[in-house]
Amino acid sequence: MSSSLLAKQLKKAAGKKGIPCIIEAQSDINIRQRVKNAHILLIAPHCMHNLNEFNKVAKTAGIPIYLIPHEIYGMQKGEELLSIVLDLLNMNEGD
Repeated sequence: MSSSLLAKQLKKAAGKKGIPCIIEAQSDINIRQRVKNAHILLIAPHCMHNLNEFNKVAKTAGIPIYLIPHEIYGMQKGEELLSIVLDLLNMNEGD
């Protein structure tokens, strides 16, 4: 599966809810530079081997991190992932 496909599904789900966002699927190269303007760091399941490093990067940047479950990633469940992201960012309706 492709991270860019899931990013498109996530962006589509956000668009349906009228949530403006920038969603990018990136490699882990220069991750410290790439998270400077991020609000959350989502990690694809196949990148789990670098999770300790990603945790350090997210902590330094002051942003939440989330390891995307295989089922969400493999089935490209953009709406389900959006709900999780909104919860992590405390942006879900009813909060």
